Amino acid sequence: MLLLQFTNSPDYTMLHFHFTLHQLPIRVALLFLLIFSSFKWVMADAPPRAATTAPKALTSCRPTFSSGCFTGGLNSFTVNGTTLSNATSCSTGYAAYTAVTTNVAPGQPHPFAGTFTNSGYPNGVTIWADVNRDGTFGTTEVVFQASTVTTSTFSGSLTIPLNTATGPVDVRVVVAYFTIPPSSSACGSFSYGEAEDYVLNVIAPTAYYPTTTNIANTSALLNWNNLGTASSYEVQWRPQTTPASAYTTISGITSTTFALTGLGIGAYEWQMRPTSGTYVGPVSFTVGCTTPSNLNAFNVGSASVQFLSWSAVSEPAYPNKTYEVQLQVKGAGSWSTVYTGTNTLTPRISGLSLQTPYTWRVRADCSLFSAPQTFTTTCNTPSLNGAYNIAHNSAQLLWSDPEGGVYVLQYRPAGGTWTTVSSLTTTSYDLTGLTNNTTYECAVSKVCATTLSSPYSATRTFTTACKLLSSPGTTELLPTSAVLYWYNYAAGVPPGEVQLQWRPTSQSVVSWTTIDNIPGGIYTSYSLTGLTNNTAYQWQARASCGAGVYSSFTSPISFTTQSCQPPSALNTSSIGINRATLSWNSGSYLEQRFTVQYRPASLSTTTSGWTSVTGIVSDRYSLTGLDPNTAYQWQVSMACTPTELSGFSAPLIFSTLPCNNRLSSTPFATNQTYASAQLNWSDRDINTYTVQWRPQSLPASNWNTIANAVTGNGGSYTLTGLNTSTTYEWQVAVVCTPSLLSNYFGGNSFTTTACSNLATGLAATGTTFSAANLTWTGPTFVPYVLRYRPIGTTTWTDVSGIMTKPYTLTGLMAGTVYEAQIASVCSGSATAYGLIYSFTTAAACTNAASSLTALSVGSTTATLGWASPPGIGSSLRYRVAGAVGWQTVVGVVNAPYALTNLIAGTAYEFQVASVCGPGQLSGYTAPASFTTTSTNTCPLMVTVQNGDWTNPAIWSCNRVPLATDPVQVLHIVTIPNNGTGRAQRLSYGAGGKVSFGMAARLLLNQ
Repeated sequence: MLLLQFTNSPDYTMLHFHFTLHQLPIRVALLFLLIFSSFKWVMADAPPRAATTAPKALTSCRPTFSSGCFTGGLNSFTVNGTTLSNATSCSTGYAAYTAVTTNVAPGQPHPFAGTFTNSGYPNGVTIWADVNRDGTFGTTEVVFQASTVTTSTFSGSLTIPLNTATGPVDVRVVVAYFTIPPSSSACGSFSYGEAEDYVLNVIAPTAYYPTTTNIANTSALLNWNNLGTASSYEVQWRPQTTPASAYTTISGITSTTFALTGLGIGAYEWQMRPTSGTYVGPVSFTVGCTTPSNLNAFNVGSASVQFLSWSAVSEPAYPNKTYEVQLQVKGAGSWSTVYTGTNTLTPRISGLSLQTPYTWRVRADCSLFSAPQTFTTTCNTPSLNGAYNIAHNSAQLLWSDPEGGVYVLQYRPAGGTWTTVSSLTTTSYDLTGLTNNTTYECAVSKVCATTLSSPYSATRTFTTACKLLSSPGTTELLPTSAVLYWYNYAAGVPPGEVQLQWRPTSQSVVSWTTIDNIPGGIYTSYSLTGLTNNTAYQWQARASCGAGVYSSFTSPISFTTQSCQPPSALNTSSIGINRATLSWNSGSYLEQRFTVQYRPASLSTTTSGWTSVTGIVSDRYSLTGLDPNTAYQWQVSMACTPTELSGFSAPLIFSTLPCNNRLSSTPFATNQTYASAQLNWSDRDINTYTVQWRPQSLPASNWNTIANAVTGNGGSYTLTGLNTSTTYEWQVAVVCTPSLLSNYFGGNSFTTTACSNLATGLAATGTTFSAANLTWTGPTFVPYVLRYRPIGTTTWTDVSGIMTKPYTLTGLMAGTVYEAQIASVCSGSATAYGLIYSFTTAAACTNAASSLTALSVGSTTATLGWASPPGIGSSLRYRVAGAVGWQTVVGVVNAPYALTNLIAGTAYEFQVASVCGPGQLSGYTAPASFTTTSTNTCPLMVTVQNGDWTNPAIWSCNRVPLATDPVQVLHIVTIPNNGTGRAQRLSYGAGGKVSFGMAARLLLNQ
């Protein structure tokens, strides 16, 4: 069989020959002649033979996905609008669809689209076509590779190479999570993803084969093959809504593509031809996306609709869509835009007319408007939800109305006369004044207009009652008490009083003990006391709703008081030679009083010998005064109540430590001076110690003993009064008992130093114009001598016998530089003096204040001013003009300064002194004077309420009476402790009384 096929292009004419000899395929090399301005012979291989059957399954080459395809599954795949696969539930990560599905022409772009199984994860896509039909997908056989990962959907176009033989061809689509599959990974390994194989049918390219690609909101790219010899082309296009003859023609196109622009949303068709040739087509395409669907209006009211909704337009080519909603009165003809945004439902649309039909429509920014939908406003009946917070005399009614408005409520005792409540503007109402244990009916209607209301809602019923206490319980059970608790939601009697009843349950006929009017809030606990230990009780309670109205009692609750048990978990710690710390667990008893007994363990076979310690109020006690190296036993009992004691616990044994060999290290001496040394030792316990010492030259029996020298965990002791340049020995023993010492532990011998000055670091602090505090570093047990003089003089002033520091020099001259030296006394004589230290006394304090004046004066206040250099404080004093004594303002003050509590209409004088430092005060200035203003604007002071005489709020003039004010007392007035009341004269009205505190007084006309 011989098949000839011609392929035309601008550059060559190629002839394809296919031979079949006895069913044996033979590939034949042919010579091709280029027929143009020059002639060349070219030899090339013939293209492969067209496949005549579906390709074999590529079972030996499949990608693998170690984690499955949860985040990277392929849900669907279409080519040329034909669905090649549906969801495979990603069960294996691979699926093969071997049926030949759709035709593709080589050399032409063919649009495809797909979706992922999980829209929440980004995936990459690569597509291969086995165009050479060798059973593998090579790196040169990639027909599409995504430039970035996407979520939800993917789309594009694939092009089969022009020289691909006709017939079925395998295509593989690989989806991988968060990665773009490489060109070499058609059989690669991935974490998450899926692969699917399909079969496309390659057909012989037709002349021109017009297709449309790159369709956008306002443009599209027209494509065709160049299989002829034409040098130019002509395109015609039109919207499909126009007449078939209304084409727009574009001539002189010299390429095989043409971009249509300026398009609107809608369907178009086009056709093409070589110039002067025959038209091929038409080809249809649509600009934009599908129209929104599933339009619904929700909760249409009398003047509004809660929202309008529609289904989202899902078009991968048009992401981030914006929607426009238009509304009009049905038939009005003029649309109004009521919403623009990315949501698929509107906010509430208000301002509509009652009982009026409306039409509305919606479009995406990439689509046409939907078909109009209609709704009609109506006066809807509210939905009465029911009664809540029901009490014995009240209830709260709630209803629902998405639109809101004005409502009318009706309620009545079941079967009785309705009570109407009108003009309600909220969707709840609190009913009060109801009758206890009564069933009520209620309904609600909406007022939509003056003459139009909705029907009443379905009737709801509720029954009033005093609410039962909830969640009662018992806790903190003790031998003679228990804590009872409950929650009280009954209304009407704040803070929620409760009646409690309780009784023993040993006899069911025992009458209840009743406790009335227990106050509390929502949660209340009550301590029930005076019970008997190890006894069963029951209790019940009910809420009081006032006026003798009660809830039902709670169901009886039973509990049993504890028996009085001795403490547990006895423990002995901090054991020493004569002490130990005892501890135990006492539980949660309230009394917390304990008795401890202890004795030597040698007496454990008897019942005597116990030493008792009573009145212990914590669960720990320190025993002291024990004998060393002795075994003891102890036990403890507890007072569960003031009158009920537990038994004693089982005894616990411990042993005190032995008296000898107590120190943990060898004693040693440090810090030797010519008259002292510090002795040091350490111990494993807190003890008292006795120290002995002697000059090494004396016999061994000549010890000086310091009994009970130190108490602590080891310690140190400073020996004083020693001789210079003398070697001493010393030892220390533990005082185990007042009559028993441990063995002595010898410390290292030490030698005192020769006489030297122990005083260093002489310094002056707190220097004034006449004094200075001198301090230094040195031991406190050594006497010191001090000398000082003004610099430039030759005579020292000596101070001897100084035993404490600091030492204050007095009688110094102001503004003078002094020098001082200090020495310690050794063997009755002063050592060499230390370095000279210089200090300067403060200059004499002079008064720097001037220009005294009263800046402002009131009836009882005055603001005083004066001039003073910066940084210098002042002392202020004042008095009534002509008085003997001055009143000095406490502390250092600065100008201006406000005086208060002055006497109206009175002449005063004041003085100011400068404060140069602590204790340094200059003389006072000459007096300056001022006079407070008179207050005769209030001819009579009258009390307006009970209170303190000094409180302005109780007086008619809103101030405290002055010595010039007539006063009338109409209430109970108290002059406070140490207080003074003033008035020109005093009279009483009905109910008037003046009371006096301690040391209080009343001055009239003074």
